[in-house]
Amino acid sequence: MIDDIMVLGGGIAGVTAAAQLRGKGHRVVLINQHRHDEAHVPQPEWISAQALPLLDPLAIDRNHCVGAAFAGAVFHNADLTRSAVSPSEEPSAYRVDYGQLVRQFDAALRELGVERVAGATVSQIDVGEDRLTARFQERDPLTAKFMVMAEGAGEGAHGPADMDTAWVAQIQRAGIATIRDEHMHWVLGLEDGRSLLSWWFEGSMLVIQFHAVGQRDAIAQRLIAILVLASKNGLLSKDLAIEEAEITWRRAPTRFSLEFDSHVGKRSVLIGDAGGFVSAASREGIYPAMWSAQVAADVVTQALKSRHPQDELRLFNTRWRTAMAEYLRPPTSETGFLLPLIFSNQQMADRMAAACWRGENI
Repeated sequence: MIDDIMVLGGGIAGVTAAAQLRGKGHRVVLINQHRHDEAHVPQPEWISAQALPLLDPLAIDRNHCVGAAFAGAVFHNADLTRSAVSPSEEPSAYRVDYGQLVRQFDAALRELGVERVAGATVSQIDVGEDRLTARFQERDPLTAKFMVMAEGAGEGAHGPADMDTAWVAQIQRAGIATIRDEHMHWVLGLEDGRSLLSWWFEGSMLVIQFHAVGQRDAIAQRLIAILVLASKNGLLSKDLAIEEAEITWRRAPTRFSLEFDSHVGKRSVLIGDAGGFVSAASREGIYPAMWSAQVAADVVTQALKSRHPQDELRLFNTRWRTAMAEYLRPPTSETGFLLPLIFSNQQMADRMAAACWRGENI
């Protein structure tokens, strides 16, 4: 049987695209090279408030995956000697359990009748004039009219080949006596803006994320040095002693979606982390992943009806730029000029918070 659409990738972009497309009445198969882990291991992340309306049409139960809102943002300079607080009168972002969020979508896919193939790695994709065929080592081929490519970082596109590897180094420390608040903290200006450190609290658990480029050993040393300084300056608990073994690693998605020539191939579109749909200011990727999936679902639906489907698919490049470019682009001001103002001017701190939470220009 020929399906209407194959969705390649079982992360948030892939499951959102599959749910959106099935909700429009299409035959959809979702291919995930990983098998779902039934054990619930918390995967703390955060999500922009703008993403929540995208959950409602699919009857996603927020109570099972979306946690408390952040009270605002706290920015620190690179040597952690200056801070600026930008409170949020209305919730701008929420804590979220990424794994539980994907599970909620997976449950919705079961209800919708989406065929799901897990634990199968695509070894080859044959592209014809009116269909695509994915071939596997583990199972028989699958054929569809279109493909939505949503493999995450580490499996999808990563920008120019000569770039060093980008990583997210994460630490989760539970049950420690530490300074706690309801804000999200960002350390700005690290390595001229190439790296970004953030931390927040999930109940009694401290979550630390460090986005950096380079070798893992060197990144770990930089991260630990910053955390030692944060403890010394009273920003984190004095008894916070981090060991390199506590750090978990994942490939960071590229943030160069705006530099891609095209996200459209022959009978295919590229979305989510694989397409670089990540905020340059905050590194937040869940909202743009879901957003790009929704735009792709609309475009593919039109392509299925068209006598010239490739022309319809090419509209994805225009539509996502129209809708998402502002959220994805980096701050327009020079970092060296901007940072001193954030720590001396409340309006600039609030504008930086708006850039991180909502993608607004500074």
